[in-house]
Parts: sequence; C-alpha cells; structure tokens
Amino acid sequence: MTVTVTIEGNDKLTATFNEMEKEATKIAGQAVWAAALDIASESMREVPVRDGILRASQVVTRPEDSPRSEVVSVSISYGGAASAYAMVQHERTDFKHTVGKAKYLADPVARAASGGFQQKVGGLIAQWLAKFRG
Repeated sequence: MTVTVTIEGNDKLTATFNEMEKEATKIAGQAVWAAALDIASESMREVPVRDGILRASQVVTRPEDSPRSEVVSVSISYGGAASAYAMVQHERTDFKHTVGKAKYLADPVARAASGGFQQKVGGLIAQWLAKFRG
C-alpha cells in the first residue's frame, strides 16, 4: 500500500517563510521600541523637575537593525554627563520633590513588566503576522 501526499503552494509557503524571516527581527525591534516609548513617556511624567535638566536628559535608544540577531534591545536612560545626579535623584526616596519622585524609571518599568509591555509587543507582532494569513 502506498500513500501519496501532495502539497500545493509549497513555493508560496517557502517564499512567505523567507519574507517573514527577513522582517521578523525588524518587526520585533519596532514593537519593543514602541513599548519602550510608552515606558519612557510614563517615566517622563514621574522624573523630578527643578530646572528641567534631568528630564531633558532622557534618551531612548532604537534597536539595532541586524536581521540575524536573536536579541532585540532598547535602553531608556537619564543623566548623560550628569548620570551620578540622575542616580541620586532616582534612588533617594527621602528627597521631597515638588514635581516628580524617586524611582521615576524603575516604577514605570515594573508596571510595564506586570503585563503592559508584553501585551503591547505581542499585539504589534500579531498585527504583523496577520498580513501573512490568507
């Protein structure tokens, strides 16, 4: 007894997988960056302000665009040349700020880690995957 299975459209399937592979890291990077911008925006509302230098020093890096990388990362930072000042303002919970508070970056990151970050990234990736259906 012989069973023969024929798959039609294999060329299209292979082309789709090849296209997905080329775009996957780029799309994941865009999704992670978009989620990081949400965290950065929340953090900006919580950073202490006296003269605005600390708030103005926020930097959000874009992910590197390397198609073969399995790691996508971005960073959110404050301080630049004044990073020691940024660290003191972040860590000293005994300071009384009229605007903002300590843990101005750690708290938004912790809130995002409790679900919002994964939902945002997952949703954006799901939108991308939907274009390959049908």
